Amino acid sequence: MKALDDLKRSLAWRLFPWTNLQLELGPGCTVVLRNRGDFLILREIFIEGEYDPFIAKIGPVANWLDLGCNCGMFSLLMESTARKNGWAAPRQAVLIDANAEALSAARDAIAISKPETKLELVEAAVGPRGVATIDFYEGKTSHKSRLTSLGSRGKKVTRPVADLDKLAAKLGEQIDLVKIDIEGAEAILLEHWGDWLAAKAKHLLIEWHEPEQPGLELKAKLEKLGFAFVDASSEKGQGEIALSAHIGTALFSRA
Repeated sequence: MKALDDLKRSLAWRLFPWTNLQLELGPGCTVVLRNRGDFLILREIFIEGEYDPFIAKIGPVANWLDLGCNCGMFSLLMESTARKNGWAAPRQAVLIDANAEALSAARDAIAISKPETKLELVEAAVGPRGVATIDFYEGKTSHKSRLTSLGSRGKKVTRPVADLDKLAAKLGEQIDLVKIDIEGAEAILLEHWGDWLAAKAKHLLIEWHEPEQPGLELKAKLEKLGFAFVDASSEKGQGEIALSAHIGTALFSRA
């Protein structure tokens, strides 16, 4: 982590929007770094291990839906974990993101990694049911992309809205894990697809963002849908206290 912090203060950091680096992190897990944002995701997932405690609580899974997959690092972490811990095959996942550059990096990383899990990529945004397309704003780095305007820091594009019914059908009747990192669109997901999540998902691993979706409000919504709070992590700490932070990650399981 210190090496990445030193890098961010260096002249070389300014060049990273034009890099195309490959970093092998183990069997079935080679990540592709295209811009500065990818390095921040690398630190979050593989160095700081943000998701590791949650994955340990969930245990082996046969399938997952990765909403907001960005450059694919979460699903490659899942593949690496599956191999290390001997999770049963076959395994399958659908990865969804609306940022074309991020999906390109994910596609390259998957091709190089040759995962045992079948990973399918879909270019789409999470949005309301019954809507064909939606405005999406892409930042200068792929992790700064969202449904709400970024002002002068981003460009507006039009993206198809994900039909979660059709995409989830690829995974079967039940989805072991839905991972959600959609930069403030959590409220839209719960408003339009909440009942669908309750019917389909065993576990939700979700990142919340204020002001669009406060953490404590997220907990109340998901409990009404039949999910039980398991744990959360943020700058405020672990457990329910973490939900009072403006951003963080929480695990819920179907009660």
